[in-house]
Amino acid sequence: MSAYTFTSQQLAERLQTNPASIRAYRAGQRRQPLLEGLPEPVQTQPRLIWLVADIEAWLESRRTFRPPQTEATPPEREVTQQVKRGPGRPRKTGSEQ
Repeated sequence: MSAYTFTSQQLAERLQTNPASIRAYRAGQRRQPLLEGLPEPVQTQPRLIWLVADIEAWLESRRTFRPPQTEATPPEREVTQQVKRGPGRPRKTGSEQ
């Protein structure tokens, strides 16, 4: 299918369930809390197809944990004057090891 749509198989994989559960929920034969509020598919024949944007919005609305909003860019650090360091430790030569 397209990158913008989900088939019932793809949706089932995304929700970690099986396509038969989705079809039974849509037919009113089974009530599943996992599928409550599932958006209507944009196509029902010959197979069920949902828009990815609809599914993403539905999943986002069901989230229970939302991290606090932070700025996209980190705060700028103050530029400090670098201290010049000494030459450091001398390297070991083959005879000193």
